[in-house]
Amino acid sequence: MPSDPAVRRRARIGALAGPAGALLCLVLLPVQSKIWNEADSPMLVRAVDPFVQELLGLQREIAPGADAYMFFGRFFVAVYLLCLVGLWAFHHRRADRGGGDHVPRENRWVRVLAIALSIAAVADVGPYWGGLESPFAALFPLEMLALLAIMIGTVGYGIALLRSGSAPRWLGWAFILAAPAALVVAWFSGYFPHGPMLPFTVAVALADVGGGSREPGLAQDADGRVRTENQSIWVSGER
Repeated sequence: MPSDPAVRRRARIGALAGPAGALLCLVLLPVQSKIWNEADSPMLVRAVDPFVQELLGLQREIAPGADAYMFFGRFFVAVYLLCLVGLWAFHHRRADRGGGDHVPRENRWVRVLAIALSIAAVADVGPYWGGLESPFAALFPLEMLALLAIMIGTVGYGIALLRSGSAPRWLGWAFILAAPAALVVAWFSGYFPHGPMLPFTVAVALADVGGGSREPGLAQDADGRVRTENQSIWVSGER
């Protein structure tokens, strides 16, 4: 098992990456929605209009000749990458403690999420950095497919967490509920992909901040019975 310093290092990485991704998504969402929807901005976006105007004013000072939509849009790739790092830190931190790396189903869903986040990040760079009129803008549908995979992956990962018992049950539900919450936030914010991504970023942030393993080397099955790292032997001695 890796040394305690390795566990602490991953905890520090996650404690920074996960919350940073959620905060960045939360900041960018109303700005991009306001620019895109203009006068038809949803009520929740209009409610934070003073904050949005402050950011737009800051953008005009920093990059006076830049298009505001493209300026803020270029930051969103960092949301995908921060979530990827935060998820990696959380999963491997628990694995270091014997809390979940031995659960194949959980590992599979982590891979699904990692691949989907990576594809979404690459696809997001295309239109924002290459330009909406460039051939790279055609990558946007790929980003939407990756976003769908993230929504499926977060449900699968949440279920795997519940079944493995390698994290608090509330955290498993946080990942599961991130998928339906994505539809709600997208509806009320009126903008993709920031709206659907926000609940997932919050789930990753919660995992990094407060989702440590219940107990090193122990996990629970679907019925709540505790087992050792050797999954065929129950602590009670039952087979």
